Amino acid sequence: QCYSCENKGQTPRTLGTKLGILLPSDFMQKCLKVEGSRMADPKKKTLHVRRPCKTNFPWQEDFSRWQEAYAELRFRGIKREVVKRFNIGFDDHGNVLFPCVMPDGSLRGWIARSDALENRYFFMPGGVNRRALLFGLTQHFHRIYLTESVTDMLRLCSWGLDAVATCGNMIFEEQVPDLLKFSDEIVIVPQTDIPARKWVLDAKKILLPHRKLLGVKIRPQFKDVCDDRYTQKMWDEDSAKLVDVKP
Repeated sequence: QCYSCENKGQTPRTLGTKLGILLPSDFMQKCLKVEGSRMADPKKKTLHVRRPCKTNFPWQEDFSRWQEAYAELRFRGIKREVVKRFNIGFDDHGNVLFPCVMPDGSLRGWIARSDALENRYFFMPGGVNRRALLFGLTQHFHRIYLTESVTDMLRLCSWGLDAVATCGNMIFEEQVPDLLKFSDEIVIVPQTDIPARKWVLDAKKILLPHRKLLGVKIRPQFKDVCDDRYTQKMWDEDSAKLVDVKP
């Protein structure tokens, strides 16, 4: 099996992700090695188990643990049905798992959130093309509200909006084709802190040449729409005044 493109690895778990499937945990994860002996017939190379491999890769059933994920997210104003809708999971390491599923149903990768890490978010499996990951783009939408973080995106979905997250304070060229293909209109919803300025500049540089952009300016006393003091009524007032994003 060729572990090419952006997914690289030596485990059945990585192969499962490459094929767009989640393996059950009873499919024991092993680290594999191709027999390299000169005496081996090159047409009949076999895979030999070298050692068991323990990683924090999620298994199929981890994405059914939405109740535990909801317990971590509900304090941010994220509704139970939204957590279930996006198959947000939870693993034995205490990570909340956000699967990046595309409109064709394929699993492109996933984002794990851990409060134990300084950066909090990391991208799996190892070797996945993080620059191509989008969370929430599960179908074609007329209008999407584009956010930096997955929690901002889920808060907007909890208010009945169609939202997609770029999963960080950068927008990449690799994300643009899917954003354009599966939406008719894009409204950016930046956070109000200093790092968000880079995200807005990326939107202007990368998205604006392809499509007109609209934006929502939330009131500056709040960092983002996930602030527990920021209400849906405030959002309705702020989003009623959409602005044209200029170069």
